[in-house]
Order: sequence, then structure tokens, then C-alpha cells
Amino acid sequence: MSDQEIDLYYVDSAIGDDTVQHISPGRSIPGSRGIWNIVKFLPGGNGDDVQVQNLLYEPGVVGPPLCRAVKRIVRQKSPARDNSLMIKRSLLCMTRANHSVETETSKASNAIPVVRMLCWYHDAFYVYIAMEYCAIGNLRDWIHDYPFPGETWAREVTKQILSVLVELNCSQLAHRNIKPSNILIASALPIQIKVSDFHNAKWMAEDDGLRTQVGNLDYSAPEVRGERDHAGRVTTEYNTSVDMWSLGIVLHEILSGSHPFGRPGHPRYSESRYQEYLGSDSGQISLSLLEGNTSQYGKTMVAYMLSRDPAARPTPLEALGDQWFLKDIRPV
Repeated sequence: MSDQEIDLYYVDSAIGDDTVQHISPGRSIPGSRGIWNIVKFLPGGNGDDVQVQNLLYEPGVVGPPLCRAVKRIVRQKSPARDNSLMIKRSLLCMTRANHSVETETSKASNAIPVVRMLCWYHDAFYVYIAMEYCAIGNLRDWIHDYPFPGETWAREVTKQILSVLVELNCSQLAHRNIKPSNILIASALPIQIKVSDFHNAKWMAEDDGLRTQVGNLDYSAPEVRGERDHAGRVTTEYNTSVDMWSLGIVLHEILSGSHPFGRPGHPRYSESRYQEYLGSDSGQISLSLLEGNTSQYGKTMVAYMLSRDPAARPTPLEALGDQWFLKDIRPV
């Protein structure tokens, strides 16, 4: 891992109870300099949380106040629970995701479909990662408040997520936690999303490869969970195709309002339905919950993404060339 890459985003900071002052100059982008006020806390997981901060003062900056989200990660230093390597890996993945998407996808910052890391800093107890703030919320809340947004809407959201996965794959990065709550809504009209939370992301070139069971099990591919693969072998390694499985789950939820391993009237994940799928001979998921609200092209896309055999899933680039994105769509 390159400490130099991570250090490009580090800023020395004085951290108070309600404010943060960045002492070193920081990067030449909004959000990494000045004095910030902590407005509120949002709940997180694993003892972490997210601060919403407003800019109080930055020399030479005028106009509406800037706002950012700051993830506060507990530093665990005991030998049994040292998370310094995980934090370092997360910072490196965010740095490379920033660079990859900024240089390859778009030169316009407002068109970059990932939540950008602005800077990071730390004290004795926490590491703080400052990022863009999307006030509208996440995809999980959006589809709850506005269910069944339509296949055209689902197609556009999927296209934007795939564009991120294309660039991550080119950098050999696996996100490993694609789920609705990690897809933030940057703009409602037109719809624009940003992929967030690279805490579980990993660079595939690392010596130990991809083996760890991480992410939310409701969205994890069978090989991440250590299930038997399509040939009956217990899986111990996996690759970036796990992100396509997770996206298939997300797409199914957008189209039907239900997890593909849910039941009519019970839209959440069902372990028994999942085990039925693993025990089936076909290795193909049931698309009965998509009947009447999804075109055949859309159903085929979901089925491909949720193939039990990782090699049968399309790559992000192959998915973007699918007929679903090229043809008129009519629910069947």
C-alpha cells in the first residue's frame, strides 16, 4: 500500500467539541480547509457515526455555506481488535476510487458518481473521513418513500452504478458492500446517484486476495458467504463479480419493491428462500416477483446478475452493452 497516496488527503487539524479547524493547507478543493462546525450526528455501525458539518470560515471563500459529511471511525488498537490496517485500506481504496473515476469517467466534478473523499484527519481516539454530503438521502429511503419508480428510472440508476463499477474494476477494486443505503441520491430531477462507503472495499492486487466475509449478508454473493459454488465446492476466494450480484439484488428491489429472496407480502430477505435457491438444480433465481412490472430485457438483466456461477455474471462493461439499455422497454 502507498502511504504517499493516502497522505495526499491528510490535513493536520485541531478538533474541539463542536468545531474542527484544519491547520495545514489541505488540497485545493472545497471541503478540505478552514473551520467547520459540527451540526448533527447521524447513526452508523460498529460504533462509528457520521457528523454533518458546515463551513464557518475559509479564507477567500464567499457564497452559500458548504456542507460535508464526516465519518468518525473508532480506532481500536488492542492486539485482538487492531483495525489500523482496515482503516488504511479504506483510505487507500477511497483515494484510488477518487482518482479512477475523476480521470476516466468525467472531468466535471458534479457528474462523478461516487461520493468523493475530501480529506481525512485523526485524534487519539478516532479517524475522521470528510466526504461530500448528499442531503436528499439514500436509495433505501427513496424507494421506501416512492415505491415502484418505474423501469426507466431503475435503468438510469443501474447505468450510473455500473459506470462506477467499470472504473473500480479497471483499478482492480472490489466495493464489496453495494446496497441501497450506500447509494446516495445527489439529485432527484434528473436522478443522479453517488456510490458511497468504501469501508469494505479492497484492491485485488493485495497478496491475500479476496476471501473475507464482509458486507451485508442480504446483499452478499454466495461465494462471499462461503456457500457451495455451482460445482458443489465450498468457496474460499472470490472476485469483483460479487459487486454484480449485489447490484442485481438492488435492481430487483427497485423494480419489485421486494428482495428477490422475499415472499409476496413479506418483501424482506428470507433465509429459507435463499436456501431453496441454493438447493435448486438450475442455479437460476425465480423472477416471479417481477411479473407484470418489468420488461423481458429487465428480467434477463436481473437473472444474469444473480447467476450462482460468478463466471456467468456479466462484467459491468458487458452489462452496459446489454439490450436492456438499448431497446424500448415494456413490462410483461
